[in-house]
Amino acid sequence: QSTVLFNASVRENVAYGLDDVSDEEVIRALKDARAWDFVRERPDQLMSVIADGGKNLSGGQRQRLAIARAMIRKPDVILLDEATSALDTENEALVQEALDEFARRGSALVIAHRLSTVMDSDKIVVVDHGRKAEEGRHDELLAKPHDADAAAADDDDEITSHEPPALERERTAPTPSIDSLALA
Repeated sequence: QSTVLFNASVRENVAYGLDDVSDEEVIRALKDARAWDFVRERPDQLMSVIADGGKNLSGGQRQRLAIARAMIRKPDVILLDEATSALDTENEALVQEALDEFARRGSALVIAHRLSTVMDSDKIVVVDHGRKAEEGRHDELLAKPHDADAAAADDDDEITSHEPPALERERTAPTPSIDSLALA
């Protein structure tokens, strides 16, 4: 996913569109988004200039700045569409920590293909070809019997285990027609 960042300071990018935001509030949002560590290491810290589009940052750093921008606004609900899809394992873990922190404050609707992104959600809804296939918590979906023969008859993809489609996908090549929606 592309993250919108401006050719401006870290502070201006996080506080974009808000009046009267203190440095302490910006730093708190950066800490909550797991972005403060890399910002603190920069010589100008909050005043460090971000290249247009965040070209001078890694994908994970860009995502965490965008999460900080959302967190500083303290919304009741956030919608995340494939928030960790383009990240390596290390950055995915940091972004996931930030998203978990965010979800503790309100509600998050997460659209994801990666099981690791939604496994701690209160409710996971598995969508297969545009229809709800299953729903429940991660442990409930794992415990559910899954009729592999019926699933194979309904779909051209071969399913060889007794796991729900979203959970099976974690070990095989991604299937673009299956999405997971999670409420955290």
